[in-house]
Amino acid sequence: MRVLIVAIALAALPACAETSQMGAAPSFGAAYTPSEPTPAPAPARRSKVIVLQTGDSRATEILGLIDFHAEMGDQDKALEGLKAKAESLGADAVTAVEFHHGEGKEPSHLSGTAVRFRDLLGGRKYEAIQKIEVVFEMEQEDEGLRGLKEKARQLHADLIIDVKFEHGEEGQKPRVSGTAIRFVQ
Repeated sequence: MRVLIVAIALAALPACAETSQMGAAPSFGAAYTPSEPTPAPAPARRSKVIVLQTGDSRATEILGLIDFHAEMGDQDKALEGLKAKAESLGADAVTAVEFHHGEGKEPSHLSGTAVRFRDLLGGRKYEAIQKIEVVFEMEQEDEGLRGLKEKARQLHADLIIDVKFEHGEEGQKPRVSGTAIRFVQ
């Protein structure tokens, strides 16, 4: 019986290690950013990620900005791709989802913010330092979020709140903005 319990515990260790690495949250709301593109989801498995056109009343931590491109008329594939990218980040939901219908041979886009339901403020009081914004190139969402965090670091901020991601329409570049804050004692 003891051998069986030890074998089960040892088998579970690698899974625990992977979970703890993904759960480690760097500051400024981006807990995990993959360095490689996320593969398309397996068709037999359904994602548990919630997709919301608007925000959610629950407190959230931003894990990443997502923009998924699909061929015109393949909105279901785009939605599943959006969910798969969010799930790879460990997200509970994708909020502020925008759909941009491709014209002619242009691809359709689904974009949004991958979030985990988590209260980073924890009831602490804070002061707003400054509104910050980063404009970036299409398909460089990770760079945009990194740029926003860098601006916050330069301001010695503790957190960025009210983060908004705008995909950009017809010739406009995508942008991400928020308010850099500092906790007060």
